[in-house]
Amino acid sequence: MSDTADPKPQAQAQTRATRDLNDAIEGVFAAEVGGASFAVRLCELVLALTNAPSVSLWAVSRDEAEEASFEMIGSQGKAQDPQAVQDILAVPQEKLDGNRAAAVMEAGHLIATIAQPDGSIARLVLAPLGGGGAALGLAYERLSLVSQLSFSHFRNGEVMAQATIRNAIDQIAGGQPEATQALADALAGSANADYAAVAEWQAGQLSNVAISGQAGGAKRAQLPAQVRNHLTRTAREATTLPTRLFAAAPRSDNGLVMLLERPRRATDLLKLAGAFYGQAAHGSQRRRWNWKRISKWAAAAVIVICIGLVPIPDGAQVSATVEPLERRIITAPLNTTLKKLEVEDGDVVAQGDPLVQLDVQDIELELIGLKAERTTAVLEQETARASNSAATLRNAELEVERLSSRIALSEYKLGFATLRAPISGVVVLGDLDGRSGATVRSGQDLLEISNPDALYLELLVREAEIGKFSPNERGFFRPDFDPSLRIPVEVGTLSPALDLTGVVPVARAKATLAETSRDLRPGVRGIVLVGEQDRAIWNVLYTALRDWVLLRFWL
Repeated sequence: MSDTADPKPQAQAQTRATRDLNDAIEGVFAAEVGGASFAVRLCELVLALTNAPSVSLWAVSRDEAEEASFEMIGSQGKAQDPQAVQDILAVPQEKLDGNRAAAVMEAGHLIATIAQPDGSIARLVLAPLGGGGAALGLAYERLSLVSQLSFSHFRNGEVMAQATIRNAIDQIAGGQPEATQALADALAGSANADYAAVAEWQAGQLSNVAISGQAGGAKRAQLPAQVRNHLTRTAREATTLPTRLFAAAPRSDNGLVMLLERPRRATDLLKLAGAFYGQAAHGSQRRRWNWKRISKWAAAAVIVICIGLVPIPDGAQVSATVEPLERRIITAPLNTTLKKLEVEDGDVVAQGDPLVQLDVQDIELELIGLKAERTTAVLEQETARASNSAATLRNAELEVERLSSRIALSEYKLGFATLRAPISGVVVLGDLDGRSGATVRSGQDLLEISNPDALYLELLVREAEIGKFSPNERGFFRPDFDPSLRIPVEVGTLSPALDLTGVVPVARAKATLAETSRDLRPGVRGIVLVGEQDRAIWNVLYTALRDWVLLRFWL
């Protein structure tokens, strides 16, 4: 006797299993089946196909705010935690809507979108699968197949096309006129027409006209005048033909105009679209006035009012620059070269301290030569005096005087070899910083010395802010380098003349500092706050708007 088993029974068992699987699939998607519900039959089939521990089917519903909620309508296998599955069901809609027949992986589960006999869409959830990647891949493939079968059986192409048309009409009725292009394309495709045209009819005029096949860059194409004429005539005559239809909004002369050119199927498509539009427009009007919408607007109004009553600091803000009351600008006395800088930017110096060493070597050499020439001229003068020649003596005396004057001038220039501080204060080098050895010209600014103990603020008040200032106004100076620092100031009178040299006309004013800070130095910029007080936001906005209107249109 052979130990080998007869292969025929195995083959017969495999054939019977295949036939039983086909019968199970047909039984699940049959339109009328007695006994168990579609949800239970579907869960049993998926459980057998995927060998998962548990399977559950959840119905998807949405409220007016497009918030999704889920209700379990079928379950097989090991019980699942409803709350845990609720968290798993929060799969981004685009993952499932992008390909309705595909399963997705989320938190170790498999999720598929399934079409139901009533045309609605549910989500099928499988518990975590064991058996490794091969088992998971096989389950994924079989679950995708089941999803495809459900959509091909319950959500055929005509139903999907009608859903597309319905969605586009809902968008148009809800105030999204750009959806007319999608509606025209859907109508032309569903009716297999040469083209479809859609437009809104408002106040006796066409608007948002769209013709199929003109999406994207072709949307700018010139629409044939004949199409516009047909749409206009259809709206004015309120035509309701299979290829020309005007769907009016409830209690209004406005509505939606649709046109089909040579439809080859679905000849009643425009009537269906017109019914969709009437229902959507009626629902849109009801949504405009329902209590839920009114309560939302009321809540928004309360929030806006509360925000408007919040007090905020208000007052004028003007640009300010710290300036010294006493300053001296040191300039180059002659054309020469900088030999050495004795100070650095920000140094505090006393009156008479050396600031700059100038290179006077050329002057010293010139002085030596002039003294030699003067000695020679003096000898010639004595010789002329001994010769008793009056003319020669006079010329020699003039040459001696000329050389003596040049020697005095050179000696005077040598006195500028070291420039000293005329006052005590802080050094500001400016462009001179790091320029030792550079050539300077006579009259060129070298550095500045200002008294840090005597400072004031120079204000630039814009024309629109002038009305917020009054004589001897008190406020605060906020330097840019430290916005938290607030130094009390007192603003003097404004200049009566506007400075028109800048981009914006300004009035100049001065302000005295009530206290000094060692951090303040000439050139520091900041903001002066004047008339600062707490006022409600609505009052601030109203005042600004009133002043703008008065300045722009009244004064």
